[in-house]
Amino acid sequence: MGEATSDEEPPVSGSNLRRRCGGASTLRTSADLNTDPGRVGPVLTIKSPQSRASSGCHTHLIGELLTKIGFDDVHVTKPVDDGGIDLFGTLVTGGVIGTRMAVQVKRWKHNVQAPTVQQLPGALGAHDQGVIITTSGFSAGAREEAGRPDRVPVALMNGEELVGLLVEHQILVVRRELDLLELGDDDEPVTEA
Repeated sequence: MGEATSDEEPPVSGSNLRRRCGGASTLRTSADLNTDPGRVGPVLTIKSPQSRASSGCHTHLIGELLTKIGFDDVHVTKPVDDGGIDLFGTLVTGGVIGTRMAVQVKRWKHNVQAPTVQQLPGALGAHDQGVIITTSGFSAGAREEAGRPDRVPVALMNGEELVGLLVEHQILVVRRELDLLELGDDDEPVTEA
């Protein structure tokens, strides 16, 4: 799949991500504080000065991550608001086995539900495997649907796993040192007035 077809953009690379997303971006995460009972897990927000985390920017970010974790020939499909496949790539195992993967990217605040997982196999080619990557989480029904033995396998990556991989592979990660200031003497207990 070396060259991009008319339905694909050029292969994903770090330079494409920086150009598409306007250079410096900020990655922020926060744990769910039970403010929304329908949401489980972290929330991932990617802010870019120019694109404000457009779908294309977010999809290219995922493409760069897939390349870093061992995918070859990662290509972003043309943006269409149809809920279809956002990326294609080949997951290479042991340098000899290649599995073509079709990836849906969901930049959602709420959990991905079972119907989304049920629909993915219908969008796959004859030899494709499916992956759904979300900035949120997956409902119990979605996880159950993905693991059904009588269906095409669908891998799931939630926001917490996504953030972990972005940090591990130093994608949009900025480390800053912070000074911790404390009042009082370590030897002296703090008492309330």
